[in-house]
Amino acid sequence: MALENAELTIVAAQHGAAAFGTPVGFAFEHRVEHAELSEPGAEGPEALGPTSRRLVAEVEWLDGAPVPPGTVADLAVTVRRKDGAHATFTLATMKAGTYAKRTGSAPFRWRQRFEHRGAMAADPVTIS
Repeated sequence: MALENAELTIVAAQHGAAAFGTPVGFAFEHRVEHAELSEPGAEGPEALGPTSRRLVAEVEWLDGAPVPPGTVADLAVTVRRKDGAHATFTLATMKAGTYAKRTGSAPFRWRQRFEHRGAMAADPVTIS
């Protein structure tokens, strides 16, 4: 991520048409795992090939209900950068998963995990 995006304030987050109350946290990981290929003469970094790709995300918010697990839609999070400009992270075809509510002290926080469902041939993350 570029330096100008280093300090972000989350403005809005939604999964399809379902908006999260007051979003306070957002993270995603696009992981590509590699394995050594058994090609003759290939050694070291040139012998590595992608074996699996995975995109997972997590949203944390203060009020409202979680998205029903199993629901599939795009996950969009709009942030305000420190220079005042806005950017929207859109993660395509994300399936809502487990959620939790932290009730130790007010304000109570919800947290929900999402996982990409669909083809990974094209990057499912766009920033606009």
